[in-house]
Amino acid sequence: MRLDAFAPALRQNAIAHDQDLFAAPEVAAQRRLTLAPSRRALLLELVRRGVIGWTPDVVDAVYAGLNAGVQHAFSVYRGDPDGWPDETDYVRAARADIVDAGCAPPYVGVIAERFAVHGTPLGALPGDERAGSVVLFIDSATRHLAPETAEAARRLLSALAPDFGELSTGTSGYELYDLGLWDAAREAAERTAAALRRLGAMTVVTESPEAAYAMVRLYPQLGIELDAHVLHLSLWLAEQPFGDLLSRPVSERATYHDSSRLGRGLGIYDEPRALLARVPALDLREMRYCRCEAIPTGPALGYPYPDAIPAMGTRRLEEAAATGASMVVCASPYSKRNLRAATNVPQLRVVDLLDVLALAMEG
Repeated sequence: MRLDAFAPALRQNAIAHDQDLFAAPEVAAQRRLTLAPSRRALLLELVRRGVIGWTPDVVDAVYAGLNAGVQHAFSVYRGDPDGWPDETDYVRAARADIVDAGCAPPYVGVIAERFAVHGTPLGALPGDERAGSVVLFIDSATRHLAPETAEAARRLLSALAPDFGELSTGTSGYELYDLGLWDAAREAAERTAAALRRLGAMTVVTESPEAAYAMVRLYPQLGIELDAHVLHLSLWLAEQPFGDLLSRPVSERATYHDSSRLGRGLGIYDEPRALLARVPALDLREMRYCRCEAIPTGPALGYPYPDAIPAMGTRRLEEAAATGASMVVCASPYSKRNLRAATNVPQLRVVDLLDVLALAMEG
């Protein structure tokens, strides 16, 4: 059982009760304490010891975790060597054990089938491949959920590195790994690594924090080595000499939402803000919970309670509205989808960081 590797963390977390409920969007949306990190750890420890099995309720509790890391950021025991670790790694291991046991929820099976047939967890998608030393990797989630952001990324690269290559086929495998489909995730990672080698990539930039996180954090766990340096596009853009490229005013009050994978996952907080500061006339305001404390907007792909997603997005949008902003800037196709699913804050526009930068470009 993969969970055995996390026995100490499970024991720690199983006795750390309720110190983090405030930061658990899934608990706030569902009002179910079994979805809280400490309760989930207790359930997983009981499964690991053979006391209980993978019942439907336990499986749902495991798949309801957002793997966002925010609960750990708010934990009263954060930084204490005897406190509880972030649950992300052992929840993913539990999901892989659930898949191995043949107990995965039906929607996980659908995602696995899409990958087997179409090469992405989101089904058949258009794509392109073009060689270059700098290759823009556009992940399947962006191609499916936010194609306008993919086009903004292309426009920015065209202005700053006209000879850039592109890989917009397949998938980074992030969603597959996150849902416990580790064999499929390894296959996806191998395909992506092979494609990047074929295209001659020395530097890979991606608009997707999920893809960047997968390549930087998860590929080594899968035994996949990339021959190229991987950067989220915000890191690469922050080092580029824009000159007068961003000269069109964007006269709005905006607030920036830190994606879980980009912020807590990769530690990227300053560069997106620095890029927004270059946009003429943009008035950037911070939400109460930002940077490492940013409250997640909801899940990525696959979730046992889809009806709860609007409530999670609404919670974050209400916080954004309190800043007086008219625009919420995010940096993930999933954040964009989740925030746009919110129902009671219609006056706020939701856009991607790259959408704003492309809008500020003249011509």
